[in-house]
Parts: sequence; C-alpha cells; structure tokens
Amino acid sequence: MIPSVQKYSQESDFRDLPSWLWLWLPLAYLALHVIISGISGPLYERVLGGGELGTNELLTMGLLLIAVFVGLHTLFIMRGLGDSRLWVWIFLGTLGCIYFGGEEASWGQHLIGWESSEAWQEFNDQQETNLHNSEKYGPLLDQLPRNLLTIGILIGGIIAPLWRRRRDMHLNPAGINYWIWPTMVCLPVGICAVFITVPESIYEAITGIKHPARFDITGGELKEFFIANFLMLYMLSFNLRMRQLKSGMSETQN
Repeated sequence: MIPSVQKYSQESDFRDLPSWLWLWLPLAYLALHVIISGISGPLYERVLGGGELGTNELLTMGLLLIAVFVGLHTLFIMRGLGDSRLWVWIFLGTLGCIYFGGEEASWGQHLIGWESSEAWQEFNDQQETNLHNSEKYGPLLDQLPRNLLTIGILIGGIIAPLWRRRRDMHLNPAGINYWIWPTMVCLPVGICAVFITVPESIYEAITGIKHPARFDITGGELKEFFIANFLMLYMLSFNLRMRQLKSGMSETQN
C-alpha cells in the first residue's frame, strides 16, 4: 500500500499536468505536419522531414531525454515510500526510455558522427551503431518492443481511462493501480501514437499507392515521436503527483 495522506486521498485531490502541455502542444505539432505537407512536399521535407537529424528524430530524442531525467528524479523522491513495486516499475520504465532514446540516436553516432566499426557494419544492415536495425535480430529488438508499446498505450492510455470515465470509476491513491495506470493527460498523444499511421495504410489499401501527392507525412517517425511524447507525459504526471503526495506526507509529519 502507498502511504495515505488525507490531503491527497482521492484522484481529484491531485493536480495533473497543464492542458497546453498534454493537449494543445502535441495537437499543434500534428497540425503543423498536416498543413506544411499540404502546402508543399519539398517544404515539408526541409522543415519537418526525415533523416537521422531531422526535426522528428531530434524531438523524439529530446522527449526521451526528459523522460529519463524525470524518471531518475522520481526514483530519488520515492525512496522510503514503502512500496518497492512502484520503484521497480519506474526504474524499468526509465531503462526503457534510455534504450529507446539511445537506439534512436544510435548511442550518439548521429550526433557526434563516428563511423561504425566493421563488426557493427556486418551486424547492422544500415551500418549504424544500434541494435534495432540488425538484419537478424531487428524484429526482436525493434518491431517487438514497438508493437508491445503500441498495445500498452492502446490498453493503458486509451481504453482504460475512457472506460473508467464512462463508468465513473475512481482509483484509490493508496493502491498501486492508481499510480501505474496512465491518467487522462496521456490520452491525446496515446491516440496519435496508436492511429497516426492508419490513414496512410487505408490510403494504400484503397489506391495501391503508398503515399498521396499531398499530405505525405512521415507516419513512422511521427509514431515514434508520439510514443516518446506519451512516455514523457506519463513520467511527468507520475512525478508531479508523487511530489504532491510526498509534500503532503511531510506536512502531516510536521
């Protein structure tokens, strides 16, 4: 059980992240992609296009870096909480963000610009210093984690909060479920992360053409961006509410 504090004994007692961070900023970034891709394909490629140091890739790495630092800070403030399961949960989440961000940056290769060794070039089909582009282990180290994350976001970040909202269900902050399940602040980016590539797939199924002449956005890179955004918001929300709980515990003890 999580220590109970009268001041924070219900879900509604906790303050969550501001709407500009979890709703308007992600939606504005998505709208920017749609608008610029509709204006001009070459302009979109220059401003928001792909590439290992493109806007989406850099922002994805930045979001994951924030998630890692927030996760480490959360581990620090959770010392002595009394429930080691939550500590392990955030620890594993932080390790996952390190792996995700490190792989996205090829562990610094894209930023620093070193050449892969011959051994890595044989192992990696894109001659990069990362694991997920391995021809042999790529499905295990790339597709599998991404698919598991997508399923987790679908269930935990979309279905579960909507189900609780519909049934007017409230979780007890003294129980571990309140802390593990994402709150509503993760819902918009969760929807984007899960469904951002669906329009592209539908278009290809109908026309047989992979990308339209206009509105050709980098769906795969945007999916990674919104997954990283989801992880960052989850860590920030958890950290903010945990700090409120710890503050309430300190006030009670004093």
